Amino acid sequence: MTQYQINMYNLTMALYTSDLKLSLYFHAGLCFLFLLLSACGTSGTTRPSPAIGGNAQDSKVTKTRPSARAQSESLKARKLGDSAFKGGDLKGSISHWTRALEILPEARGLKADMENTKQLLRADEAIAKEDYATAHEALDKAKEYSLTKAGALELIKKMHSLADEHNRKGMRHYVAERIDRAIDEWRMTLKIFPGHERALANLADAQKLKEKMEGVR
Repeated sequence: MTQYQINMYNLTMALYTSDLKLSLYFHAGLCFLFLLLSACGTSGTTRPSPAIGGNAQDSKVTKTRPSARAQSESLKARKLGDSAFKGGDLKGSISHWTRALEILPEARGLKADMENTKQLLRADEAIAKEDYATAHEALDKAKEYSLTKAGALELIKKMHSLADEHNRKGMRHYVAERIDRAIDEWRMTLKIFPGHERALANLADAQKLKEKMEGVR
């Protein structure tokens, strides 16, 4: 074999070896890429997506919205209650509002309206029975609430008027020297309106006079 032939043989072998290495690198790269894609595909199919998981969780806590008909009927009953309240019909307003809550328990602010109106009704009934301690207790609760505040103040004025009337009766008895009856009237005045200044002063004077009269005897 000539030197030229030897050189050509060596060059051919070098090129073949180089092509073989490139081929091996290329196939190894393809295998690695295939394995990587397979791994990504498997992990993607076994893990639920956040969106799907989130929707499933949300569906558990979603509340059923009341129907349009229920909302309409509740609103109608509520307006009837409002109208009855403005007209002074406390029992009627409570009845209509109770119906509205039966249809739509989540009606905003309606429970507070009804509970405070019950306090007004309780006070009004207590005044009629001359149970003034109960009336004051109920009015103290109702007058702090915006809806019933005016009604509570109106009943308080009514009680003040009653107290003034008893105070005047006491004065008439006092002038007529019916001291015991005068004392009874002023005590009633203070029962209705504990801070009635004239009744407090009149009662103190009457009790002093009574003590003097009993001492003379």
